Amino acid sequence: MTTSTGEGPTFHRWITLLLGVFFILLAIVFHDRVYTLVASLFGLVVIVIQLVTGAHKTYLSLFYVSLLVCLISKFLVNGVLTSLPVVSYNDFENLNFRFYTIPADDFIYFFGLFIMNTTLYEFRKQVLIKVEKMTQATLITTQELIFKKLICNQLITRSRTHDIQAFWQRGDRDADHFCRAQIHCR
Repeated sequence: MTTSTGEGPTFHRWITLLLGVFFILLAIVFHDRVYTLVASLFGLVVIVIQLVTGAHKTYLSLFYVSLLVCLISKFLVNGVLTSLPVVSYNDFENLNFRFYTIPADDFIYFFGLFIMNTTLYEFRKQVLIKVEKMTQATLITTQELIFKKLICNQLITRSRTHDIQAFWQRGDRDADHFCRAQIHCR
């Protein structure tokens, strides 16, 4: 199913595609139930964003493992809240199917929220990595330029033009331009 280069369908991609089809079917069949429709469309939109942008390629397999872990705590907390009269649901607006006391629609909505937040976190992390790489490259360039200027200033103060010419012959044109400008300014 999956090639060694990572191309082609993978297990987590199949799960995502099946969930997308499931959400489409729920939205079509239960279009008259607001909570089911909104939760299904929300989950579907987030899945489509994942698949279109390719964001799923880096973390989606680990996402499903973490989703299972988080579903355990969701089941415990939401189970308590819905078993007590703290939270109640209108069964005419949802699937009217419950796991213990939790409407099935809650799990769909939770999936959408969890994958959306994971996507935003991973996107932000990738942006920060790119910014850090650019900053490091700029820092190295700046350090090199400062080093070249220091060497050139030493050469100018010693008035050793043959050293400047040797510097230039090594292919260091930026330092040469800087040195020549310094000589002309004096």
